[in-house]
Amino acid sequence: MRRIIAFLAAALATITLPAKAQDARVYVPGGDGGRYVKLLDPKAKVAGYGPTAVQAFRANMGQVIAQFDAMPQVNSPPPGICHQLGSWIEMHGALDAKVLSGRVEVMRPLEYRNGRCIKTNNALVMLGLNQTSDLVDRNRAVVPDAEARQGHHWFAPVPERMEPGRIELTRGGYRVVMLTRRDAPLLVPVSAERFLAERVRQAEADAGAGATRQAEDRITEADIERFRREERPRRIAEFEEGLRPVAGSFTAQKLAEMRRSNLEGLDLAEQALRERLRLQQQDDARARPADPQLDSWRRQLAQARGRAVGACFAPGARLETLDLSGACRPGQAVMELNPAYYDTRRPGDVQLITVVTPQRGDTGSEPSRQAILNALDFGRLAAMVR
Repeated sequence: MRRIIAFLAAALATITLPAKAQDARVYVPGGDGGRYVKLLDPKAKVAGYGPTAVQAFRANMGQVIAQFDAMPQVNSPPPGICHQLGSWIEMHGALDAKVLSGRVEVMRPLEYRNGRCIKTNNALVMLGLNQTSDLVDRNRAVVPDAEARQGHHWFAPVPERMEPGRIELTRGGYRVVMLTRRDAPLLVPVSAERFLAERVRQAEADAGAGATRQAEDRITEADIERFRREERPRRIAEFEEGLRPVAGSFTAQKLAEMRRSNLEGLDLAEQALRERLRLQQQDDARARPADPQLDSWRRQLAQARGRAVGACFAPGARLETLDLSGACRPGQAVMELNPAYYDTRRPGDVQLITVVTPQRGDTGSEPSRQAILNALDFGRLAAMVR
């Protein structure tokens, strides 16, 4: 019997769990009677990355987890509320970045029930490693999916602090602190020529799509003649076919009225087609209205060609206009994420840290949020970025 049990145990040990089961985050009750808990990502393999890179990244993430875990502001929540320290590892930090990325966050579960913190949807402090999604999203982009590259957005950030290795700004009710490499800019300007060429390209594409839809909806005199020659006889035949089984139930006068009503409906359908053709011809006779914004972009593009000047919005203009003088104030310059920012030879290194927190939490969360943020060692985090 013991030999059978041993055999079964050995067999079970060789069973490989599905990837999702292996990667499921582990719930670990912590101190303060279970009001401090951890939900950590145990992932040890990431498709497309070697074990050395994954181990290095996990070690970096472990440093961040340890920093939060050791903070009394995190591990000793105020009476009556919960804190949850969570983490997970993702595939990449930005589109085409080809580096590992992850997130460590402190959340405030909304309920403590039966020794567990539940309903975790209230963020206190979120820390991203090699993540750029905290900086800009499609809804806040000046030009979303620029140059037909999905996920590559151009935006006009308003930095409240910008110095080597650190950028701070507010985005949609959240405070964002970016700890960056000092040897490579995270944000780079979009040239005026690229910006205007993209504006013209998108506007012309939209106009072309609209013209295509209009062309698909157009009719001609031949369409009306086809209705009279083919559609009208077909509908009359269908009407008679449907009437035949029940014709005996009606008087001759009633049948005549029904046939007359069907013909009147067909006449109205033909009249509607003729009216549509008339209105279409009227519209064709009118000069197409100019698009003043598109015309303006075209003129500006001609002026910007060959000039090494960044795209900068001119304040107070009725139409979107760029200031091509080369002098640009914060919040007016169009920027993009530096496509060469990440050193893809070091996929396991931390090359960017973003610290995101609500500008102000709710009544129950704000004391914890503020205490954690004030105690966070930004210098220690910055030293991890390389």
